[in-house]
Amino acid sequence: MPRLSRTILTALALLTGLCLRVHAEEHTQVDGASGLLFTPTAEVVNEGRAVFTWSRHINDSIRSTGEFIERSYSITLGYLPSVEVGMRFADFPELPDSNNSTNFQDRSISAKLQLFDEDGWQAAVGAIDLAGDSQKNEAYYGVLGYSGIEDLVLSAGVGTDKLDGFFGGARWTPVEEASLIGEYVNEQINYGLEVRPLKGLTLKAGRINEDDAWQGSYSFPLDPRGKDLICCPVAIERCECDPGEPCDLAAHVRDALVAESFENVLVGTDGETLVIEYENRRFREQVDGLAVAALTAATHSGPQISRVVISPKLEDVPQLTFMADMEQLLEFLSDPAAGCQSFLTVPYRYNMCPADTVFASEGNKRPGALDLNVRPTNSFVIASPFQPSWRTAFGLGLTEELSVARGTKLIARQNIPLMDDISEKTDPVMTNAFINWNDSWDEGFFLQSQAGMISRGNYGAVAEAGWYFSDDRFKLGASTAYLETDSGSDPEDSMALGELAMYEPSLDFNLSLQAGEFLEGDDGFRVTSTRYFGPTQISFFAYDTNMSKPNGGFRIFLPIDLSDQGRHGRSRARIADYYGFQYRTDSDPWGSVPLPGWDMDQLRQRLRPAYVREHYDEFRRAAWLYLDNSYSPCEDCAGHQAGFEHEAEDIAEAADYSTPPTDGEIVATVLAGG
Repeated sequence: MPRLSRTILTALALLTGLCLRVHAEEHTQVDGASGLLFTPTAEVVNEGRAVFTWSRHINDSIRSTGEFIERSYSITLGYLPSVEVGMRFADFPELPDSNNSTNFQDRSISAKLQLFDEDGWQAAVGAIDLAGDSQKNEAYYGVLGYSGIEDLVLSAGVGTDKLDGFFGGARWTPVEEASLIGEYVNEQINYGLEVRPLKGLTLKAGRINEDDAWQGSYSFPLDPRGKDLICCPVAIERCECDPGEPCDLAAHVRDALVAESFENVLVGTDGETLVIEYENRRFREQVDGLAVAALTAATHSGPQISRVVISPKLEDVPQLTFMADMEQLLEFLSDPAAGCQSFLTVPYRYNMCPADTVFASEGNKRPGALDLNVRPTNSFVIASPFQPSWRTAFGLGLTEELSVARGTKLIARQNIPLMDDISEKTDPVMTNAFINWNDSWDEGFFLQSQAGMISRGNYGAVAEAGWYFSDDRFKLGASTAYLETDSGSDPEDSMALGELAMYEPSLDFNLSLQAGEFLEGDDGFRVTSTRYFGPTQISFFAYDTNMSKPNGGFRIFLPIDLSDQGRHGRSRARIADYYGFQYRTDSDPWGSVPLPGWDMDQLRQRLRPAYVREHYDEFRRAAWLYLDNSYSPCEDCAGHQAGFEHEAEDIAEAADYSTPPTDGEIVATVLAGG
C-alpha cells in the first residue's frame, strides 16, 4: 500500500476515537447508489431521506480501456418505499472531451428497487446510468444481502458491463462509529475504512482499481419538519361569547380570521352551522392554513355553533370543502387519541350553506395586495465546446405578484447576477412578466392561463385545463401554448399536449403522462413523477420524441427556512418560500414544457380532498404548533400516551363505525341545516 494511503487510513482510524456515537443509516458507493466502495448492495436509502456523495477514484470503464481519475458528485433519494433514485455528475480531469478543450464529463441517473427485507435477508435489482448518452458506465444488477450476523453485513450479486459478472463484499462494524469494508469485483479486491464523525456524515478512504479512493457523504431528511406528532393533550377552549345575532357572530369569526392574516374571508351562519371561505397567503403549507383556520373558527365561535363548513380558496377560487362537528373537531385537535371518522373533505360544493344563513361582509379582500419575494438564483453550464469545464452564475432574484381580481394577478420576475462566468454580464435581467388567470366552474374542473412575456425573449400565451375525477385521484388535462421570440432563428413556437395523471394521496405521489407537440416542435411523450416530502417537492421526468433519444432529468423545490409565516399586511416583502432547480441528462431543448412553478397542480398546492383526508394528523399537528406550546418529546409523555391508547380502544369499541354515513348523507344533513 502506498505510504500516503497508509497515513490517511491511520489518521481516519485515530479519528474514530473522537467520533460521536451516532448510527449511520445510509451507505453509498462511488456512483451514489447504496453500496460498499464500488459495488452496490441490497440496501436502499430510507424513504424521505437524501444523501449527497462526493468521490474521487480510478475508473477504467469510461470511453476506452485506459484508467482515468473520476470526480463524482451525486445525490440519492429515498423516493418511494423500497425505491431509491440517484443523479450523478462526473468529470475526468485527465481526459479531454471530443473537442480537446475541456475535461470529459458524464451525467447519469440510477435507480434501485428493494424486493424484500425480511429476517436479515435483503434482495434488490437496480441499474446505473439509466438515461443519457452512455459512456460505458452503465450496469444492470441483482444483489442479495444478509445482516443476521452481529456487526457484519454481507452482499453478493451479479451485474453487467462495469460490474461484469459476479461481485460481493462485506462491511464489518466493530464499533458504531467505524466500519471496515472489503469487496470483490472485476477480478480484483477493493478495501477501505468508513468512519462517521458526525450525525449524517460519512467519510471513506480506501483502494479501488488498485489506486487511492476518497469519498464523503452527508445524509439529511427531505422533510425538515420531521414526522413527530402530538403525544400529550393540549388545552383548547371555546369562546363563551354570545354575540346575539347570527350576523354579529359571523363578523366576530371573520375579524378573528382577518387578524391571523387570512384574506378574502367570507363567514356566514344560521346560528348552528358556521360557513367559512378564506384564502391563505401566510402559511407555506395549505393544510397548515386549513388547520389554523379551523382552530380559529372553533375558538372564536360561541357554544351554539355545532358544525363548521370550511372552504379554502386560491386566488379567491374555492378548492375543496371540509366539514366537521365542532365538538369532535375540538376533541380531535386537543387529544391525540381522538378520531376523525366524522370529518368529511370533498371537492368544493356550491350552495353548501344551510337555509337562512346570514353572511357578514367579506373581510380583507385581496385585490390590490402586493407580494415582493427575494429568492436565490444560480445556473451552471458544463462541457461547452472551447469553454472552461465549469461556468456558473450566482445572484438574487425578485418576484412581484400583484392581485388584480378573482383568479387574476400580475407576475414579474427578475434576476440580478452577482457573479456571472456564463455571459459575463451582471446587469439585472427581466425573465418573466405576464398576467396569470385561473378559475373553476365545476367541482372537478380547473383552468389556468398566462399571457405576456412567458420566458426571457418569448412572448405569447400558455393555457392549461384539467378535469379531476374519481375522488380527485385522476386527472385528464390539456395544455397549449403559442409563443413568439425576438430572436431571428426561430420566430414562432407552439405546444399542444394531452395529459393523463394519477395521484396517490397516502404517498403524496403524482404520476403524469403527457403526449403531443412540445415547445420546440418535437412530437412524442413525457412521463413525470412527483413526490412531496412535507414542503419539499421532487419531480423526475423522462421523454422520447422524434427529435431526441430517450432522456430525462429532475426538478426540485426546496423550502427556504428564512421564509416568514408571521402575521402580515396586504402588501409584504419577504424571502421566497422555495428555491427551485432543474437538472437534465442532456443539453438539448427537446421535451420542453413551460417554466416550472406555473402548472396547475403546483398552483393548487395539494388542496385536494384525497390529500387532506390522508393527512389529518398533519392538520392536527399544525394547529397544535400554532398554539406555540413548547414541544415535549413523546418519551416524556409515555404514561399519557398509554392512557390515550386505552381510551381510544374503549371509544372504538363503544362506537359503531361499521356503517359510516356517506358523503351524500352528510351533505344533505348540512344543506337541511341539521
